[in-house]
Amino acid sequence: MIMPVKECVGAVIYAPDVFEDIFLMDSPKWPGYLVVPGGRLESGESREDACHRELREELGIEITDLVYVQTKTIPAGTLPFHDRTVEFIFHDYFAKAQSRLFTPNHELGHLSGWYKHGDVLPLPLPEPITALLELYWQHVWQTGGHLNQPFTPMLASQRPG
Repeated sequence: MIMPVKECVGAVIYAPDVFEDIFLMDSPKWPGYLVVPGGRLESGESREDACHRELREELGIEITDLVYVQTKTIPAGTLPFHDRTVEFIFHDYFAKAQSRLFTPNHELGHLSGWYKHGDVLPLPLPEPITALLELYWQHVWQTGGHLNQPFTPMLASQRPG
């Protein structure tokens, strides 16, 4: 039996003035967790266009310096709170917000907002988001904060500390 597939984008959004501040949101689609903004691709839409559209719709913000990170497939039945008959394909990005101001839509909960690096790890984050944030901090370290450069994953032996 072939499972239906939902293709989605998501992005670690960092503040325009300091890359240590990232945007996390609480959403009814992930109750009890904070996640990065994103959503489904529309028919015929590129992944990059979907990222721009979703962030405009969810946060009312414009982004620059969109950097592709990875594509991961999540098998049907493994994501809590989601349709268990659907396979998900997530395309992850890093992007810079043009402004810290955001206009929440109906999907954003009261915990949505800018978080400092040191405040993120104790937060309730699902494993895929924790892993994506680890890649973000790896990219910050690799590029010295010049985040518009292409993402290159490091081997475990290359990681600091």
